[in-house]
Amino acid sequence: MRLLALGGAGAMGRAAARVAAALPGVHELVVADRDLDAARRAAAALSADAPVPVRAARVDVTEQRALHAALAEADAVLNTVGPYYRYGLDVLRAAIRTGTHYLDICDDWEPTLAMLDLDDRARAAGVRALLGMGASPGVSNLLAARAAARLDTLTDVYTAWPVDVGPEPDASLRDPDGTVSAAAVHWMQQISGTVATVEGGRLVRRPPLRPVTLDLPGGHHGTAYTVGHPDPSPCTAACGPTATRPTSWWSGPVPPPTWTCCAPTSTPDG
Repeated sequence: MRLLALGGAGAMGRAAARVAAALPGVHELVVADRDLDAARRAAAALSADAPVPVRAARVDVTEQRALHAALAEADAVLNTVGPYYRYGLDVLRAAIRTGTHYLDICDDWEPTLAMLDLDDRARAAGVRALLGMGASPGVSNLLAARAAARLDTLTDVYTAWPVDVGPEPDASLRDPDGTVSAAAVHWMQQISGTVATVEGGRLVRRPPLRPVTLDLPGGHHGTAYTVGHPDPSPCTAACGPTATRPTSWWSGPVPPPTWTCCAPTSTPDG
């Protein structure tokens, strides 16, 4: 299988490509990025210990002809190009048109819902598409489902991310060239407008940054704040709680015990 790693020169892309290169069935890895020099550096670094051939390619996902050409040569695509609310849906549509199996780490809730609506099209094209296969969503949902299977009663689900806030500027907010990073744009989007949450078993939209009081095992407690994230949708299907809320809490200069809740989810008996 020839695997195309879109955004493979980025921080998440490099990590994902390294794992993907060792997967059974992969016989070639193409590290693709709009910055060809960065793609070449990433490919060279991976080649040192990758069990399969690795090469670099220039692909800008906003250039439809080039994107389709790259996808047509691949059996599957690993898409780590963000922010996903800008690029995720277009890349998946292109993959369906070229018959290329699709995998991403989408962490924006809006395109996740829109991409799930492409299920019929993907099936008709014989394309398998796996969305949100990162840490959150992804591992967070698997942990929630595993916990739910062992509980007699489940009312609320929270996915939480502790984030240390120090006195120094967060380097992840800017790319090496000084431009604002996709991660920073992602979080601004996820605390703007309304965000998806699950209440009474239904997906609804609510204002972000709503306070949520958390009381956790071990005497830990505090206030978190809701943000947008895709975790609620699959969590509802897998866990069936009344309320699901992906959350993250912050520590550091924030007055303790204030925490932050990112992307809450609520379910029917949650």
